[in-house]
Amino acid sequence: MGNRVLDIWDLQEIVSALSCRRFWVAGPGPQGLHLVIEEEKPGDSVSDNQLQVLEDVYKVKIKIEIVSRGTLYNRAELLSLGVVGKPRYIYSEQEIKEKAYIHSSRL
Repeated sequence: MGNRVLDIWDLQEIVSALSCRRFWVAGPGPQGLHLVIEEEKPGDSVSDNQLQVLEDVYKVKIKIEIVSRGTLYNRAELLSLGVVGKPRYIYSEQEIKEKAYIHSSRL
């Protein structure tokens, strides 16, 4: 992401400005920040204007990829009894490129 350092609080603020923000992962991309966000309802999107405002505020190029519901987290698993584990939000550039964030049941 160049010289710009973002922490988890910055990432949470960026995501909270979006209409779909419940499940997301982030990592560095070739030109800046790469966010992958699950849609909450069909047709969720981010406008070019909204993206430009975020890039201006955070001084970083942002790529947002919206994926279908269930890609990042299996909601049934999150609600089941037993040890589920804490969701992982941050991935390396290589993991983002390889789509390592995809939930195994979606492969």
